[in-house]
Amino acid sequence: MVRKMEARPPEVIERVVRLLTPPVCREHVLGDLSERYVSPARYVMDVLGTLPFVIGSRLRRTLNPALAAFLAFYFWFGVFWGPNQAHWGVAVVPALVALAALTARDIYRSPAPNCWLAAAGDVAVAAVAVLLSQAALALAAPAWRVSMEAMTIGFPLGFAILYFLRVQLLPGTQHYAAPAGCMSAQELHTELSAYAHIVRRTTRIELGAGVVLAVWWIFCLKQAVLRESMGEIVGLGLCIAGTLFVSVYLYSRGRVTRIPASLDFQQTLALYRSELERRRELSATFLWWYVLPLTIGPGILLIALHLQRPNAAATVPIILLVLVIIAAILALTQRPTLRKLHQRLDQLSVLTEKT
Repeated sequence: MVRKMEARPPEVIERVVRLLTPPVCREHVLGDLSERYVSPARYVMDVLGTLPFVIGSRLRRTLNPALAAFLAFYFWFGVFWGPNQAHWGVAVVPALVALAALTARDIYRSPAPNCWLAAAGDVAVAAVAVLLSQAALALAAPAWRVSMEAMTIGFPLGFAILYFLRVQLLPGTQHYAAPAGCMSAQELHTELSAYAHIVRRTTRIELGAGVVLAVWWIFCLKQAVLRESMGEIVGLGLCIAGTLFVSVYLYSRGRVTRIPASLDFQQTLALYRSELERRRELSATFLWWYVLPLTIGPGILLIALHLQRPNAAATVPIILLVLVIIAAILALTQRPTLRKLHQRLDQLSVLTEKT
């Protein structure tokens, strides 16, 4: 009996298993494996039979297919300039590597991350993975390396924008309202304050990303003016106009009304409902005020660049198709938000004050 109580997995093997197990279920899984321990060989077999299901379960919980598809297109088309490479597959490799790195980060994320530090870690891991993959290709298959122009321009700019995107999408940065049917005035005020805090932070991040994009487009416009390329000038001008339009629209329509502390239950409820309805309207019209303004300029710019090439007839339709796909995916990403807003508004319509 004493021997059985003292039996436990070898420390080195258990440390490896701990590293391979996602943090949110680590203690539970390690505890179950330790209870079933008989011998090192059997322990390893239990680990091999358990870990794939644990990791697969976390993958199903953390992976958003629409968002993953958008990121894949974003990396291929926007960061590594797939249409500009020797063939389309060249940009696929770093795009899939970066996407796999971000997916792994989501699976192995701590339960309560600091969104700013976690997003920086995500971007750093994805960037290192891309650089290592490019170094390996330089040795094994040089023809599959991304062009130096994409790695020195698209790569740093694209990953700077990726940082803002990751901050927005990390767990705990979204507003998940409790489906309560009865709340006190203080509880309702606390929920509204939490919602307002998240919206303000989201708006600041969007505006910060808009500043980065606008500065970059202005820099590119100066270069296009020097080259006297009218197509590029028009495309970049629309890029700047679209970025500024989205920023101004978001600043004027996306801000949350100041919440007075003196509001009673009914006043707080009315303010909360009006804010959610305004947010629902923004999500419902997301394609028109956000996606299209940020897509038209880059589309015209890419078409202008490819019209200068001999194979423009083949590449321009591909560019248009990719832009349509990206716009559709971005619009689809708003469906979960709309669904949650509809659900909470329905709940608030029958909410009563707790006495």
